[in-house]
Amino acid sequence: MDREIWDCVARWLRLTGLAKALWRLRQPKPLSRAFGTRNTRYIASVLERLRLAGLVKEALVGDVRYVYLTERACGLLALLGYSLEERACGEQAFRLIRRGAHEYPKRGLGSVKG
Repeated sequence: MDREIWDCVARWLRLTGLAKALWRLRQPKPLSRAFGTRNTRYIASVLERLRLAGLVKEALVGDVRYVYLTERACGLLALLGYSLEERACGEQAFRLIRRGAHEYPKRGLGSVKG
């Protein structure tokens, strides 16, 4: 993408408050804990906007839905000035989720669908 488009997307993320939501997702998390609230309407709205922008993906592990960032989202976080330490994006995040499924098979984390 062209730099001007990236700047517009970054500005949109700041104005809508979605930049903070992306930062909370720097590590794969269960959907129930991903946004720091139990307000399901808010969660659904934020998740839908981030998904449509191609910034998050979901993986089903047993009966738990995990949310993780795409590579595009990590690029935007860097553009927004966030530190990229301790973050996982794209395939790296999906591998972390899969590894957790294999390490904890007795907790119902046996199969991963992404």
